[in-house]
Amino acid sequence: MADYYSIITNRGKELEAEALASGRLIVLTHFVVGDSNGKQVRPDPAQIRLINETYRGDIAELVVSPEQSTQLMAKIVLPTGIGGFTVREVGLMTDAGDLYAVANCPSIDKPVGGVSVNMQFRLAVSDTSNITLNVATGDGLFLRIDQNLKEIKSRGAEAQKTSRESIGVLDGTTQQRGLVQLSSSVNSTSETQAATPAAVKIVMDNANARLAKDRNGADIPNVALFLQNLGLGETINRAADALQKS
Repeated sequence: MADYYSIITNRGKELEAEALASGRLIVLTHFVVGDSNGKQVRPDPAQIRLINETYRGDIAELVVSPEQSTQLMAKIVLPTGIGGFTVREVGLMTDAGDLYAVANCPSIDKPVGGVSVNMQFRLAVSDTSNITLNVATGDGLFLRIDQNLKEIKSRGAEAQKTSRESIGVLDGTTQQRGLVQLSSSVNSTSETQAATPAAVKIVMDNANARLAKDRNGADIPNVALFLQNLGLGETINRAADALQKS
């Protein structure tokens, strides 16, 4: 077994089972760190608290690992204003104060002042728990058990937009990159839609078919037909006859 690792506590597994049965959310809002009374320890699933907590704060970020889909990564920040201890144990807390997961780590000294310390808590979750992440606004970070795409779709456009934004998929605007709707309209003034190749071709064809003003008609491909379409064919013929007779 590795020297340093994380586990879901017995209470955390109970919460997962309850979530699967009821559809309620598991809400992770805080992290805790401790010095384990000056000695290295191994995580114990029976733990309901750290051995010796020294600081707790808000979880800065919670995402799925890009390398492993069954692993969560929690970003933990120890600010400059706290310190005077050594971190050897870390935990993730629910909004109800339950210790959901616990880990040990190499000794990390945190002096008072100076610099902040960023830590990354990696937590493996079960393949069968089907955990989907949603970011809450102001209330912490949410873990949802057994949430699927059909449920998100049924909740409407706003819920779909929120779900996309929670994983960084934003609507495109003139100020930011993101998803946009395609349009083949050639007379639209929308700044939230993108032109299709068909629309671009129509515009280019129209542009190529137009005459340049500064050519004064010199770029008309068929002058005779042009004059005929203007109804000037007979007039031109009469003028030509008059010139010949003179």
